[in-house]
Amino acid sequence: MTLSSRPSTPSDVDALRATLEAQGIDVAGDAGDTLGSILRSPFGVSAAESATADLGEGRPELSLPPVSIGEGNADPMTNQPHDFRVRAELGRGGMGVVYLAEQRALRRDVAIKLLTDETQRLVDALVREATITGQLEHPNIVPVHNLVEGERGPAVVMKRIGGQEWRELLTREGPEAPPLDRHLEVLLQVCNAVAFAHSRGIIHRDIKPANVMLGEYGEVVLVDWGLARRLGGARSKRIAGTPAYLAPEMLRGDADERSDVFCLGATLHEVLVGRPRHEGERVVDVLAAAKKCVPYVYPPSVPSELAAICARACAKRREDRFQTVGAFREALVRYREHAAANAFADAGTARLAELEDAVAETATHGYTDAQRLFGQARFAFEQALQAWPESEAAREGLARTLERMAGYELRTEHPETAAALLAAMDAPPATLLAKVARALEARAAERNRLAELEKDRDPTLGAEARARALALVGVVSVAITSGFVALRTLNPEYASPAMRLVFSGTLVLLVVAGIVTWWRGRGPWNLVNRRIAQVTLLALGVSWVNRVVSLVGQVDPSRILLTDALILGMGGLALAPFHRAGPVLGVVAFGAALVGALRPDLIQGLFIGLAVTLPAVVLLWSRLGAGRRSLPPPRPRASSQRAGR
Repeated sequence: MTLSSRPSTPSDVDALRATLEAQGIDVAGDAGDTLGSILRSPFGVSAAESATADLGEGRPELSLPPVSIGEGNADPMTNQPHDFRVRAELGRGGMGVVYLAEQRALRRDVAIKLLTDETQRLVDALVREATITGQLEHPNIVPVHNLVEGERGPAVVMKRIGGQEWRELLTREGPEAPPLDRHLEVLLQVCNAVAFAHSRGIIHRDIKPANVMLGEYGEVVLVDWGLARRLGGARSKRIAGTPAYLAPEMLRGDADERSDVFCLGATLHEVLVGRPRHEGERVVDVLAAAKKCVPYVYPPSVPSELAAICARACAKRREDRFQTVGAFREALVRYREHAAANAFADAGTARLAELEDAVAETATHGYTDAQRLFGQARFAFEQALQAWPESEAAREGLARTLERMAGYELRTEHPETAAALLAAMDAPPATLLAKVARALEARAAERNRLAELEKDRDPTLGAEARARALALVGVVSVAITSGFVALRTLNPEYASPAMRLVFSGTLVLLVVAGIVTWWRGRGPWNLVNRRIAQVTLLALGVSWVNRVVSLVGQVDPSRILLTDALILGMGGLALAPFHRAGPVLGVVAFGAALVGALRPDLIQGLFIGLAVTLPAVVLLWSRLGAGRRSLPPPRPRASSQRAGR
């Protein structure tokens, strides 16, 4: 993609060419060079002059220590060993050459910068560069060991930075190309160096990938401070810097901290699109592009947040840029945090797509697969929000994930889980909320119904009141039977046998009905208690009807009692599901019926005996059972007590 700016008009270029020629700049020079390397001589305007004027200082009066610098082991003139033995050339610039050399005294490799021409202007420029750089002791700024006087004039002894220029790393393509985050890490380190220099009142003015060295062990060093100047010093009004990275105001010789911010933004621009911020075939075309500084339209492949940072840093007006390097750096840090969040969000989006396939109504995936995909998607989006709480992509993805799974849980009849998922959403869908609410109401109603059924079938509910009622029935039965036996003994002819059976049956039915009414108001009432009361009253009622009908039909009393025995036996069987006394009553009653069928003369006495003894046995059994239930459980003995015995 090219710059979205109109081509420079002839008048723009001509005016700029006239300005450049007035400053002694070769308008046909290489657009990628530092302006200092394309300044013409002998017209009296050189890189050294520009740098000296910009620094605003006279040459300091220094007495530099003399040293011997040369190739080979010794100086051929004096036959003395060189203090610094030159091994190879590391780089060449507009005013000097940097060599790799061995410092014999300390037996270490260093970098030495020597002048290409020992003119006063170049000497002043080299001294000032060494002075400025030497004052900037920072891990990301090349350390200056010493400023010495060699056979070819002053020389700067610096730490030798092994590795490569950042520019070389940017040119790599394919699998060998480093990821964007690696370049951002380098740029952050460069920001540290520039921010430190600004804190010392110095601006660099020539920040670009070619002036950043990447060490063999991860070092990032900003080099070439030859165009640096102090803030507040005298200005030469001359252009200084590399055309492709210049801020517009630098074309007027005006620069401050925000100009360095522009250079950092231009460097970021090259990282993002692989081309310089200002382009052109000739230096005058590049400078014309720098002067106009038209906003760049970044391709979709560039992250929008990073594109916005770069656009702001490279704004034409200084007031529209980041006002400090620290603010620019902080924006990059936030982007990297956001980039990590975006990576999580992307992973969550991928899992969400799989989840939506898994929870589709026609899907063949199982519940376990859906749970697994949901857990992965939710975790990814939550991690994204933890790294970047304002991430809309992560927030929307999490909401969609919760909504999809809540709908699936609702379809698979898990409304409680669906409600919990919707509760985790900031704004759950109203329609889904209503469906879940209805499902929960239906589930609650079903639970209540089951609870009522369980309560109805709970034999322990109202057991105490039931036991009292049954005990009272037993006492009444014994009392009525005993009373009628005594009355018959005292007055055998007070009524016929059939009438006596009607009298006793009527009295028992009325008394038991009263006891049931009393029992109903004394405790909890459920299906078990209702059935016991209903079977008891039904059996006694049928027995009473049998006795009345038999009286009218003049049936033999033994036959009446035989029928009563069968009725009571059937009642015992009906009571069996609800009370443990039911089977006992059934067995005894059927046994009495069998005896009465075989020996009719014995059934009346058997009935009287059972009417007295059976309730007594039941009462005694109930009392013993209640006593056992009332006893506290035995306390276990401690192992230490057992061990001591």
